[in-house]
Amino acid sequence: MTFTITLSCSGDGDPTEPGESRFPAKDLSYSLHIQPIFSQNCSFAPCHDSGTRAGGLDLQSEPLNFLSNSGLVVLPFSRTQSLLYELLFQSTQNISRMPPSSARLADDEIEAIGQWIDEGALP
Repeated sequence: MTFTITLSCSGDGDPTEPGESRFPAKDLSYSLHIQPIFSQNCSFAPCHDSGTRAGGLDLQSEPLNFLSNSGLVVLPFSRTQSLLYELLFQSTQNISRMPPSSARLADDEIEAIGQWIDEGALP
């Protein structure tokens, strides 16, 4: 008698259920929640790593100052006035939507970044 066991794994990091989030509703931590998003999607060559600093923005090094060639890109407590957040949805100020590849961040990642900004964008 032969038994077959099939294991599956979702390697894309997206929640398994629609609307499910991998992030807490409040008190987001930069190091635990936000930095991993940047590390996976933004802070590598030739993008926003400490060596390349595309657009003058380094999302790899700490402490973060959120300055770029366009000025301050994160306005603590206001996702709607933060260029970094706006660029997750659309191109603006002659800057392409981020990340520039065809793959957009997952909805819960975008919401986590927005919530973190609204909570003060603490390090």
